[in-house]
Amino acid sequence: MQPKGNLFSILSGVIVAAGLLLYLLTFTVRENEFAVVSTFRKPAPAIDRPGLYWKLPWPIQDVARFDRSIQILDGTFEETYTTDGKNIILMAYVAWRIQDPLLFRAKTGGEAAQAEALLKNLVQSYKNGVLGQHPLKHLVSTEPKDIQFEAMEREILEPVQREAIGSGIEVLQIGIKRLALPESTTATVFEKMRAERLAVAESYRLEGETQANRIRAEARRQAEDILNEAKASAMALRAKADAEAAPHYRALQEEPALAQFLQELQSLKTITAEGDVTFVLTTDMPPFSLLEQGPPKSEDAASRPEIRPEP
Repeated sequence: MQPKGNLFSILSGVIVAAGLLLYLLTFTVRENEFAVVSTFRKPAPAIDRPGLYWKLPWPIQDVARFDRSIQILDGTFEETYTTDGKNIILMAYVAWRIQDPLLFRAKTGGEAAQAEALLKNLVQSYKNGVLGQHPLKHLVSTEPKDIQFEAMEREILEPVQREAIGSGIEVLQIGIKRLALPESTTATVFEKMRAERLAVAESYRLEGETQANRIRAEARRQAEDILNEAKASAMALRAKADAEAAPHYRALQEEPALAQFLQELQSLKTITAEGDVTFVLTTDMPPFSLLEQGPPKSEDAASRPEIRPEP
């Protein structure tokens, strides 16, 4: 039994030694990492492909790892001034990542805190410079066309990118995260917004009045055209009626008694057209005298013998 126990101990020792040796001679690189292998503190090009790699044990070689994922740096509220003298309080954020691990290690010591401090200083400097070239309405306005957040963010991003790349840092995006206004600036902004809204309302009112006046003028013109056309038609109809009635007028002028008779007859027809109506009148009152006297006789009729019906 003694040899078997010694064999198990030897195998265990060999396995442990092999594992320790493997640990000392290999290293792994993850998907979100850079790895820099230094030989006697002299770094080799960075490894950016994930996998298992060989190395010599320390102190011959050592491995430094760097996070290659995108990191977000939130700034702090800082007061600055616009080109029209309005003070604002603004917070910006930065999206960045390590672009060159060797340069990053040389400039920042490989510390993310040092990189963030560098980025904060760069953003603060260029942010104040860019905001000092824009009026307040580019940040706060009732007109969407006045807002220029994206243009201002690009103006801050470009110089920060140029300087950060010298430290092995790639700045992907800079954005305005929060914006606040002091009380004095808020009152000014609200008053300006109110004036802008009143100006817009006044322009709408003037436009409405202009359109209303145009509609009224067009309606008057159309009414005048219709009235003139109606007058012309009435005059034409009257002239035609007068022309048609002229022979009748001449005939009635030649027979005035007949004309009076017809007029009284028309009056009687109009009065009695109301239906069952009782009149208490004398028959000597025109036009009811027709009921007793009958139609008047013309001079030709007077010369003819009177014909009476047989009883």
